[in-house]
Amino acid sequence: MESDPPDSRKRPLETPTEASSTKRTNTGEEGEYFLKVLIPSYAAGSIIGKGGQTIVQLQKETGATIKLSKSKDFYPGT
Repeated sequence: MESDPPDSRKRPLETPTEASSTKRTNTGEEGEYFLKVLIPSYAAGSIIGKGGQTIVQLQKETGATIKLSKSKDFYPGT
């Protein structure tokens, strides 16, 4: 039984050293992670909460830094 010839259209597998040096990661220093979440502007108030209470509580409980863009800033394509 003959084996199929390799498909020349497929990208060759990378070795672990190549993968780690060429791919962008979502980590910062020592296990820091960055996550961008897109939410509609009408939902921003629920995250901020009355007087900013909800966003402050979320940051305290999770240790996360939460940043919201200005109301006139839009993510490309949205």
